[in-house]
Amino acid sequence: MALDPLNENSHGYLSEALLSARRYDEALAAYQDSLSLQPKEPEFPATGRLIYYALGDFEKMRAMCEGAGEAVKYSQDCLALAYHKLGRQADAETALARFKALQGNAGAYRYATIYAQWGNTSKALEWLETGLQLRDANLILLKTDPLLDPLRKEPRFKAIERELNFPSRVLPDALAKDTAQSRSFGCQLSGVLPALDKWRLAGRLQPVGRDGKSSSCFLTPRQPQG
Repeated sequence: MALDPLNENSHGYLSEALLSARRYDEALAAYQDSLSLQPKEPEFPATGRLIYYALGDFEKMRAMCEGAGEAVKYSQDCLALAYHKLGRQADAETALARFKALQGNAGAYRYATIYAQWGNTSKALEWLETGLQLRDANLILLKTDPLLDPLRKEPRFKAIERELNFPSRVLPDALAKDTAQSRSFGCQLSGVLPALDKWRLAGRLQPVGRDGKSSSCFLTPRQPQG
């Protein structure tokens, strides 16, 4: 931030990290700073929606989801969350059905977050288990995702977390070790600190898109070079 204060990505990644830390007011401030630097083409719209959701401003979240233009069909998961909180459950169910039709089983992790927020623990855990079987790359977010907080005390959730083998401590020195396990560590670390720019870890990680779809990197270690 201090080195590049005019880079909207710096503020955006900070907002993601603060969101994961449950520091929602600070996350909103960082998101708004990012937005002020790139108001016409914001880089972190999904983060902004989730921040407003966490702050209880469900009407603002709904407006952002519905105002996504042509991309609104990809915001049906957002609408499923917002409508539910606004007491529009029939609309929430419709949005989720549309999202499932678009995503198929590839949306397993995101279905789990929706069901968790709806209070349907059984369905949420079923979809997380499906995601684990399908190697859903979004599972790197499981350790810090606020949307999954209702599940964290569930034995089945804890079993999934153990299976993913997240590090118990974040050791920066591990990123300097180009070993077979460094790729696995780095991908797990991206779940612990989502503010990391995963592209900059390309020497140890396969590139991962912001939505986590472009790689299931937490599953397969990179072999040492040379």
